Amino acid sequence: TGSGFFSCCPSILQQERNSKMSHFVTLVDFYMPEVEENLEETAHYKAQIAEAKEALAQSQGGNSFALRLILNQLQSKVNPLDRAAECEIGELMVPFCENTEDSEYLEFIDRTDDLKRDYERDTIDCIQLPDGTIVPEYDYRLCEKYRIKDGKVYQVKAGRLGHEKRTKKAKKMRALTNYPVKRFYLSLERYAEEHCGYTYDRECNAYGYYSNPNAYWDWYSIGGRWPFQFLVEETAERITGERSWDDEDTECKAPEGYVWVCGARKKDIAWELMKECELQNARKTYALLVHAFNSREVPKDCPWWRITEDGVFSFLTQLYFKGESEKEYLRRNGLAAEQRMLPGAYSFIRDGEWNAKGDMGWWGISSNDKEPKTWRQMMADYIDSIPDDHFIVGIDCHI
Repeated sequence: TGSGFFSCCPSILQQERNSKMSHFVTLVDFYMPEVEENLEETAHYKAQIAEAKEALAQSQGGNSFALRLILNQLQSKVNPLDRAAECEIGELMVPFCENTEDSEYLEFIDRTDDLKRDYERDTIDCIQLPDGTIVPEYDYRLCEKYRIKDGKVYQVKAGRLGHEKRTKKAKKMRALTNYPVKRFYLSLERYAEEHCGYTYDRECNAYGYYSNPNAYWDWYSIGGRWPFQFLVEETAERITGERSWDDEDTECKAPEGYVWVCGARKKDIAWELMKECELQNARKTYALLVHAFNSREVPKDCPWWRITEDGVFSFLTQLYFKGESEKEYLRRNGLAAEQRMLPGAYSFIRDGEWNAKGDMGWWGISSNDKEPKTWRQMMADYIDSIPDDHFIVGIDCHI
C-alpha cells in the first residue's frame, strides 16, 4: 500500500492485492441524465477541502488519519456527477445492508427456545460488594478496576507501579464464580433484554433479534480500493469515487487521451483498449510469479504472497500453478484471444437481486465459488443486459 504506480492496466495485481481483509468489488448500474453544475454546492465542498488540508498540514500526525479520511470523503463530492451518483447507488445498495433498521428488509429471528435453556443452565462470574450488592465482573463500575483471579478479587492497577494486587478494598469484596444467571436475573425477561440484548416481538410472542437475510455488506465506498475499474476518454462523463485511505497516492497511467475511473457510462468504456492494457500487465505479472516460484523469493511489493511446491498463493487464492504456461495463465484470467474483456468484480446487482461468484465471509474468504466459466458467463450476460446510456460503477464493499 502507500504510494505506487501501475504502468498500465492495474486490475490483476491491484485486485489480488486488495481483495482481502473482507473487501470485495460489487458492480451496480443505473441511468442518470446529465447533471447540471451547482456552483454554490461545489464551492462549499472546495472550501471544506481547503480547511481540511490546512488542518492536516498543522496536525503533525496527531489526528492525521481521521483528517485524511475526511479529506478523501470531501474530495469525492467536488464532482457534481459523483454527488448525484452517490444517491442512486445508495438506493441500489440499501436492501443488502447488514446494519439496516428498515423493517422492509428485516426478519425476526426467534431465539426463545435457546434463551429458556440457557436461562436454566448459564452462569456468570460476579463480585459481591461490601454492602452486599452483587454485580457481574464486567459491570462498568468494576471492569476497569477489579477482576477475579483464582477465586479472589484483585485490584487491576494498584500502587505506584500499577500492579495487580489484593488491596484492602479488594479483600472486602467476594468473588462469586459460576453464579447462576437465574439467581442474578430474577426473570426471563431481564435475562433476555439485559444480558442477551434480545427484543420481544409481540406478533411472534417470542424473544430474539431482527436481521437482514440478504445482508452482504456492512459499509462501502464508491471506488475505494478499486478506483481504476474502467478506461474512458478524458472527455467522457466519469465517476471518480472515494479513494481508500491506504491507497490514496497510487497512480495508474492510462494511454494518451484516456483515464482510469471507477464508473462511467457503458457506451464510453473502451473495452478493447482495456484488454490490451490488461494483457501487458498480465504478462508482467506472470513473469513476476514465475520468477518468485523459481527463486522462492517473495517480491517486496507482495509480502502476502506464499510460495509452496504447488505454486504461488495469496492467502487462500492460488495465483500461479506449477508448470503453468503464459498462455494457460492468460486463459485462466480471461485474457485469451477469443475471450472478451470483463470487469474483475466479485458480485453485481441486477434487477434488485444480488449475484455473486460465491459466498463471501469474514477476512475476504469466499466459499462455494462458482466454476470460473459459469461466473464469466454470468458477468457477460449482466454487462450485455445494461443499456448503453447506463453508468456502471465499481463499489468497494466490506463485510
